[in-house]
Amino acid sequence: MGNLIPSLIWAPLTIYGLYLIRKTGVIFGPGFWFILAAQVLGLVAVNFFGLYDNQRMKQHMMREAEVLYPHLRGWMMFVGYAPDGYGNLLDPHKDVGILILTPDSIEFVGDSHLISLRRSQVLRVTYRANIHSLVGLGRWVTIEGRKDGKLFVLHFEPREAKTLLGDRRLSSNLKQKLENWLIRSGPPV
Repeated sequence: MGNLIPSLIWAPLTIYGLYLIRKTGVIFGPGFWFILAAQVLGLVAVNFFGLYDNQRMKQHMMREAEVLYPHLRGWMMFVGYAPDGYGNLLDPHKDVGILILTPDSIEFVGDSHLISLRRSQVLRVTYRANIHSLVGLGRWVTIEGRKDGKLFVLHFEPREAKTLLGDRRLSSNLKQKLENWLIRSGPPV
Protein backbone atom coordinates (compact mmCIF):
# COMPACT_ATOMS: atom_id res chain seq x y z
CA MET A 1 0.00 0.00 0.00
CA GLY A 2 2.91 2.34 0.69
CA ASN A 3 3.82 2.16 -3.00
CA LEU A 4 0.31 1.70 -4.39
CA ILE A 5 -1.27 4.86 -2.94
CA PRO A 6 1.43 7.22 -4.31
CA SER A 7 1.22 5.41 -7.66
CA LEU A 8 -2.52 6.01 -7.82
CA ILE A 9 -1.84 9.73 -7.47
CA TRP A 10 1.20 9.90 -9.75
CA ALA A 11 0.23 7.63 -12.65
CA PRO A 12 -3.09 9.17 -13.83
CA LEU A 13 -1.68 12.71 -13.85
CA THR A 14 1.46 11.60 -15.68
CA ILE A 15 -0.47 9.58 -18.24
CA TYR A 16 -2.90 12.43 -18.84
CA GLY A 17 -0.01 14.87 -19.23
CA LEU A 18 1.64 12.60 -21.79
CA TYR A 19 -1.69 12.22 -23.58
CA LEU A 20 -2.08 16.02 -23.80
CA ILE A 21 1.45 16.46 -25.13
CA ARG A 22 0.87 13.81 -27.76
CA LYS A 23 -2.56 15.16 -28.69
CA THR A 24 -1.55 18.82 -28.95
CA GLY A 25 2.07 18.39 -29.97
CA VAL A 26 2.98 21.11 -27.45
CA ILE A 27 5.63 20.00 -24.98
CA PHE A 28 5.56 23.02 -22.66
CA GLY A 29 1.78 23.39 -22.56
CA PRO A 30 -0.90 21.95 -20.25
CA GLY A 31 0.52 18.42 -20.57
CA PHE A 32 3.84 19.57 -19.13
CA TRP A 33 2.07 21.10 -16.12
CA PHE A 34 0.15 17.87 -15.47
CA ILE A 35 3.40 15.91 -15.56
CA LEU A 36 5.10 18.42 -13.26
CA ALA A 37 2.14 18.31 -10.84
CA ALA A 38 2.30 14.51 -10.91
CA GLN A 39 5.94 14.54 -9.81
CA VAL A 40 5.33 16.99 -6.96
CA LEU A 41 2.14 15.31 -5.73
CA GLY A 42 3.79 11.89 -6.14
CA LEU A 43 6.67 12.92 -3.86
CA VAL A 44 4.27 14.34 -1.29
CA ALA A 45 2.28 11.09 -1.42
CA VAL A 46 5.42 8.97 -1.03
CA ASN A 47 6.41 11.04 2.01
CA PHE A 48 3.02 10.70 3.70
CA PHE A 49 1.85 7.26 2.53
CA GLY A 50 5.18 5.46 2.01
CA LEU A 51 5.12 4.15 5.58
CA TYR A 52 1.55 2.87 5.41
CA ASP A 53 0.80 0.45 8.29
CA ASN A 54 4.24 0.95 9.86
CA GLN A 55 2.93 1.69 13.35
CA ARG A 56 0.94 -1.55 13.45
CA MET A 57 3.98 -3.53 12.25
CA LYS A 58 6.19 -1.81 14.83
CA GLN A 59 3.83 -2.62 17.73
CA HIS A 60 3.50 -6.24 16.62
CA MET A 61 7.27 -6.71 16.20
CA MET A 62 8.09 -5.00 19.52
CA ARG A 63 5.73 -7.35 21.38
CA GLU A 64 7.10 -10.34 19.48
CA ALA A 65 10.72 -9.38 20.24
CA GLU A 66 9.94 -8.99 23.96
CA VAL A 67 8.38 -12.47 24.07
CA LEU A 68 10.81 -14.37 21.83
CA TYR A 69 14.01 -12.59 22.90
CA PRO A 70 13.52 -11.52 26.54
CA HIS A 71 17.29 -11.48 27.11
CA LEU A 72 17.72 -8.61 24.63
CA ARG A 73 17.28 -5.42 26.58
CA GLY A 74 18.47 -1.97 25.62
CA TRP A 75 17.73 0.98 23.40
CA MET A 76 15.41 0.00 20.53
CA MET A 77 14.32 1.45 17.20
CA PHE A 78 12.04 0.12 14.47
CA VAL A 79 14.08 0.11 11.24
CA GLY A 80 14.24 -1.08 7.67
CA TYR A 81 17.28 -3.25 6.87
CA ALA A 82 19.23 -4.24 3.77
CA PRO A 83 22.57 -5.99 3.34
CA ASP A 84 25.12 -4.35 1.07
CA GLY A 85 24.32 -4.96 -2.58
CA TYR A 86 20.58 -5.44 -2.08
CA GLY A 87 18.56 -3.42 -4.57
CA ASN A 88 14.88 -2.85 -5.19
CA LEU A 89 13.47 0.29 -6.82
CA LEU A 90 10.14 0.11 -5.00
CA ASP A 91 11.47 -0.58 -1.51
CA PRO A 92 15.11 -0.31 -0.43
CA HIS A 93 14.49 -2.52 2.63
CA LYS A 94 14.92 -6.27 2.47
CA ASP A 95 13.42 -6.64 5.93
CA VAL A 96 11.93 -4.58 8.76
CA GLY A 97 12.48 -5.16 12.43
CA ILE A 98 13.79 -3.98 15.75
CA LEU A 99 17.37 -2.75 16.12
CA ILE A 100 18.48 -3.21 19.73
CA LEU A 101 21.62 -1.78 21.33
CA THR A 102 22.60 -3.83 24.38
CA PRO A 103 25.66 -2.98 26.47
CA ASP A 104 27.80 -5.38 24.41
CA SER A 105 26.02 -5.98 21.12
CA ILE A 106 23.88 -4.72 18.28
CA GLU A 107 20.95 -7.01 17.60
CA PHE A 108 18.52 -6.89 14.69
CA VAL A 109 15.35 -8.93 15.09
CA GLY A 110 13.57 -8.77 11.77
CA ASP A 111 10.66 -10.41 10.11
CA SER A 112 13.03 -12.80 8.31
CA HIS A 113 16.56 -11.93 9.53
CA LEU A 114 18.37 -12.17 12.87
CA ILE A 115 21.69 -10.35 13.16
CA SER A 116 23.99 -10.14 16.17
CA LEU A 117 27.18 -8.10 16.26
CA ARG A 118 29.67 -7.63 19.09
CA ARG A 119 31.21 -4.21 19.66
CA SER A 120 34.63 -5.53 18.62
CA GLN A 121 33.21 -6.50 15.20
CA VAL A 122 32.02 -2.98 14.33
CA LEU A 123 34.58 -0.73 12.64
CA ARG A 124 32.55 2.38 11.83
CA VAL A 125 29.13 3.93 11.38
CA THR A 126 28.37 6.21 8.43
CA TYR A 127 25.63 7.46 6.11
CA ARG A 128 25.01 6.10 2.63
CA ALA A 129 22.47 7.01 -0.01
CA ASN A 130 19.48 4.84 -0.85
CA ILE A 131 16.58 5.23 -3.29
CA HIS A 132 14.84 7.62 -0.85
CA SER A 133 17.95 9.84 -0.94
CA LEU A 134 17.35 10.61 -4.62
CA VAL A 135 14.32 12.68 -3.64
CA GLY A 136 15.61 13.92 -0.25
CA LEU A 137 13.36 11.62 1.79
CA GLY A 138 15.82 9.23 3.38
CA ARG A 139 19.27 7.69 3.76
CA TRP A 140 20.95 4.65 5.21
CA VAL A 141 22.76 4.57 8.52
CA THR A 142 25.44 2.04 7.66
CA ILE A 143 27.38 -0.24 9.99
CA GLU A 144 30.68 -1.51 8.61
CA GLY A 145 32.73 -4.17 10.29
CA ARG A 146 34.46 -7.53 10.24
CA LYS A 147 32.90 -10.81 11.38
CA ASP A 148 34.52 -14.21 11.07
CA GLY A 149 37.35 -12.62 9.06
CA LYS A 150 34.98 -11.17 6.46
CA LEU A 151 34.07 -7.51 5.93
CA PHE A 152 30.38 -6.69 6.13
CA VAL A 153 28.21 -3.66 5.43
CA LEU A 154 24.70 -3.47 6.88
CA HIS A 155 22.23 -0.68 6.10
CA PHE A 156 19.48 0.52 8.43
CA GLU A 157 16.88 3.25 8.01
CA PRO A 158 14.55 4.42 10.79
CA ARG A 159 10.85 3.63 10.33
CA GLU A 160 9.57 5.26 13.50
CA ALA A 161 8.03 8.50 12.27
CA LYS A 162 4.78 8.95 10.37
CA THR A 163 6.59 10.31 7.28
CA LEU A 164 9.74 9.46 5.35
CA LEU A 165 11.06 12.97 5.95
CA GLY A 166 10.53 12.48 9.69
CA ASP A 167 12.49 9.23 9.52
CA ARG A 168 15.28 10.98 7.63
CA ARG A 169 15.60 13.36 10.57
CA LEU A 170 15.65 10.37 12.95
CA SER A 171 18.58 8.87 11.04
CA SER A 172 20.83 11.46 12.72
CA ASN A 173 19.67 10.20 16.11
CA LEU A 174 20.27 6.57 15.10
CA LYS A 175 23.76 7.33 13.82
CA GLN A 176 24.62 9.24 17.01
CA LYS A 177 23.34 6.38 19.22
CA LEU A 178 25.44 3.86 17.28
CA GLU A 179 28.56 6.05 17.42
CA ASN A 180 28.10 6.60 21.17
CA TRP A 181 27.61 2.88 21.69
CA LEU A 182 30.73 2.12 19.66
CA ILE A 183 33.02 4.36 21.76
CA ARG A 184 31.58 3.54 25.19
CA SER A 185 31.97 0.46 27.34
CA GLY A 186 28.41 0.39 28.61
CA PRO A 187 24.83 0.98 27.60
CA PRO A 188 24.15 3.60 24.92
CA VAL A 189 23.26 7.08 26.07
